[in-house]
Amino acid sequence: GIFHLDIKDENVLIDFTRRQVKLIDFGSSRWTTQDPFDDFHGTPLYAPPEWLMHNHYHGEPATVWTLGVVLYAML
Repeated sequence: GIFHLDIKDENVLIDFTRRQVKLIDFGSSRWTTQDPFDDFHGTPLYAPPEWLMHNHYHGEPATVWTLGVVLYAML
């Protein structure tokens, strides 16, 4: 029921011995809603394109976008 809204490589901890991945820093997180968000408090480099073009975005697609950016950066 919560969107992180600031997923980036600095907010992902990997424990190789236990094979666990943890997401940290929920300072920009918001409760799940069907309405679009009209403010952005995350890292501008990871901002979804709808925010840059229309100044609003939905949490689920924005999460997929930021995960894609993180995976691209990892490669």
